Amino acid sequence: MVIRKVNTLLKIFGINFSRLYRTIVGTPKFITDVIKFDFLKSKRLGFPLKYWRPIFGEHLMSSGEAKGHYFYMDHIVSGWIHDTAAASHLDVGSRIDGFVSSICVFKNVKYIDIRPNNIQLNNFELIVGDIMETDFVKKTWKVRICIMFTYTGALWTRPLW
Repeated sequence: MVIRKVNTLLKIFGINFSRLYRTIVGTPKFITDVIKFDFLKSKRLGFPLKYWRPIFGEHLMSSGEAKGHYFYMDHIVSGWIHDTAAASHLDVGSRIDGFVSSICVFKNVKYIDIRPNNIQLNNFELIVGDIMETDFVKKTWKVRICIMFTYTGALWTRPLW
C-alpha cells in the first residue's frame, strides 16, 4: 500500500518505475528486433534515429482489454445490425471511435449528434443537430430496431414495425 502511494507521488514528478522496468527488460528485445529487421531488409532502416519512438516491453503487455459492458454491448449490437436487411443504420450520439466506425464497415450510417466532427469515413454521414429540436421531431425516420442502453447496464431491444 505504501509502495503504491510512493509510486503515485513519484509519477507526479515524472518518475515512473513501471516504465523504467519495461525499458530495462524490453531494450534487449528491441535491439534484437532492429537487427533482425535490418537483416531482412538487407539495408539500413531508412529512417533516422531521431524519429524512433520505441515502446519498450510492449511484448509483455496485453494486446487490449475486452472487458466491461460497453465492449460486449458493441459486439452484440453490431451483430444484430449486420443481420438486419436494412440498407442503413441511424445512430444518435454513440461514440464514433468504437461502435459507429465498426458499423460503417458493412452498413451506411447516418449519425446524429449535437457535437460537430470533421471525421471522414466511408459509409458515414454526420447530421449535426439536437434530436429534441422541432426540426428533428417533425422529421420521419425509418427505424427498424430501437436499441436503448442505460447506465445501469440494462439493454433493451424492441422491433419498431
